[in-house]
Amino acid sequence: MSYFPTADDSRTAATNNLTLYNEISALEKAILTATKAGKFATTVSNTYMATNSDYFNALGTDVTNEFYNQMNMVSNYFINLGYTVSRTANTSTFSWVINW
Repeated sequence: MSYFPTADDSRTAATNNLTLYNEISALEKAILTATKAGKFATTVSNTYMATNSDYFNALGTDVTNEFYNQMNMVSNYFINLGYTVSRTANTSTFSWVINW
C-alpha cells in the first residue's frame, strides 16, 4: 500500500472541487433539459466558469494554469461519458457546446 498521493490525487486536491461540482451539475441539468425537449445538443453560457474572466482568459493561452486545468476536468468528465464538448469564446465570456 502506498501512502504517497498519485499525480491524479494531487491534481484533484489542487483544484476547487466545489467549483467543479457546480459546473458539472449545471451542465448536466442543461443536458437533461435539452434531452427532454428532444434535442441532441445544448449551448450553455450562464455558468460560473463561462462568465468568469479568469476562465475566459485561460481559453486562448498556451499556458496551463488552474483555470485551464479545471475547464479541462469538466470537459473530460463529459467526454468520458461519450459527449462531444467544446468551448466557444464570446466577447468576454464563453459558452459550453455539448453534443450527443
